[in-house]
Amino acid sequence: MSIKQVFTRNSFIGFIAYIVATVVASILIMSYWVAGQNHAELSQADLAQLASQDAFIQMASMVVGAVASFSIAALIAKVEKVKSNHSVLGFAIFLTCYGVLSIALHPEHELYRQVLKVVMPAVLCLFAARLFSHSPSTHEQH
Repeated sequence: MSIKQVFTRNSFIGFIAYIVATVVASILIMSYWVAGQNHAELSQADLAQLASQDAFIQMASMVVGAVASFSIAALIAKVEKVKSNHSVLGFAIFLTCYGVLSIALHPEHELYRQVLKVVMPAVLCLFAARLFSHSPSTHEQH
């Protein structure tokens, strides 16, 4: 399997779609969270510090990342013409590299979150590929 086979256009487009989807979802989550805060007496720095420690935001961010990873991997697997899953594997590698970058940028996160950032992309993407990859119908086999 060559690099060209793994890092296809679909895996790159999927990664860009993941970034866009998670950024939009994060904006919505933060807007919802800020609307519920009494932020009149808080500075932006205090609000940012409070947000970084909020359990709702942490859980919502993990759920958004997992749902986006699985959904986009499923879509990539569906649009592939063959059952090779190379594009899904490339997408998982992009996400894992993104997770490593996130670990470097946020070393203060708990260990379990750091591990999930590296392990879950492959698990979710391969599970989605298994469920949604193209399988030839009985008409195509004959």
